[in-house]
Amino acid sequence: MSRHLHTAAGTTFRTGVNAGADHGFTQSDTDVYDAAADARHWTALTDLFTRVLRCPCDHRAFRTPTVIRHHPGRTGISHFRTAAEHYTAPMTAGWIVFMVIVIVAVVLAVIMIVARIILRAVRRTAETAIATNFAPGEAVRSDPVANYFGLASKGGRQMRGNGALVLTDTRLWFRRAGADGPLEIPLASITSVDIVSSHAGKSIGRPLISVSFDDESAAWYVRDAAQWRDDILLRCPTASDK
Repeated sequence: MSRHLHTAAGTTFRTGVNAGADHGFTQSDTDVYDAAADARHWTALTDLFTRVLRCPCDHRAFRTPTVIRHHPGRTGISHFRTAAEHYTAPMTAGWIVFMVIVIVAVVLAVIMIVARIILRAVRRTAETAIATNFAPGEAVRSDPVANYFGLASKGGRQMRGNGALVLTDTRLWFRRAGADGPLEIPLASITSVDIVSSHAGKSIGRPLISVSFDDESAAWYVRDAAQWRDDILLRCPTASDK
C-alpha cells in the first residue's frame, strides 16, 4: 500500500526490507528486537538525513520510546516516518541572524512606543503647567516638550529631560517634567543667545538654543531654534548674538 501511494504521488522513496525480522524489530525492549536489522535500519536512516538535510546525524538522537504490538510471521519492513517526525533540524546561521534581527526590531518598536507614550504624558503635564502659570496671551512662544540640556556650571552628569519652555516679554521660563520648581531667567540678565551643536558635554546632532546669563548658560533643543533665538534677542536689546 505504501509503495503504491508513493508511486501515485510521484515522490522519490526507498523501502528497506529486512528478511527474517518481525514488525517492531528496532524496539530493543521487546521480544522481536533484531540487533542486526536494527543496525541496518539506523544506518540507512541516518544516511537519508545526512543526504537530504545536509547535516551529520547520530541515530541515538532519534530513538524515542514507542509502544509496538507484535505480529508474528510478518516480514520486518523499516519505515522512516516515526523517527523523522521526532527530528528537528538544527538552526542555520541564516535563521539565527534572522531571529536576532526580528528580536532587535521588536525591542526597538517597543522602546519607540513607550517613548511616545511618555512624551505624550510629558506634553499634557507641561501644557497644564503653562496654562496654570501664564495668563492667556502672555506667552510669546512656548514648547511643551523642549529638551533641556542643563546648566553649563553643573557639567554633563546633571538631570536632563523634557519640559515646558516659555518666552514672555520679561522672562524665559522652564520647568522640567518631575522637577520641584522652574528655572526662571529674567530677560534683562541675558547677555547672549546663540545656536550651538552641544552643551555641557552633550549633543544630539541637532542645533540647540543656548542662553547665557549671570555667568551661567543653559541650552535646549526646540523645533525652531533660530526663531527662538530671534524672538529672545528682539526682547533683549543688550544681548549679543555670537
